[in-house]
Amino acid sequence: DQTTSKAIVPAETSKQVTVVQDMTEADLVHLRRTIYLTIMSSATFEECAHKLARIDIPPGRESELINMLIECCSQERTFLRYYGLIAARFCLLDDRWRD
Repeated sequence: DQTTSKAIVPAETSKQVTVVQDMTEADLVHLRRTIYLTIMSSATFEECAHKLARIDIPPGRESELINMLIECCSQERTFLRYYGLIAARFCLLDDRWRD
């Protein structure tokens, strides 16, 4: 019988890897929520900058921190030094925040 002479491929080598790509950007939403809640719940700008510095912000997403600072500042009726001091602290910490 010719059908029995075919090579049998083990099941382990025929597995295909499926890559799932998240198109909902749930990680971005979670990062922005974390940044916002940290900004709003901190008592002083030093505490806020310390907590924000501990957040693991992926490379390339640094702009989200800056955008959240700008959005929080724009929601206030008058300028609060709090947001400016946080931004200044991050500019002093590392060059990646200046760009």
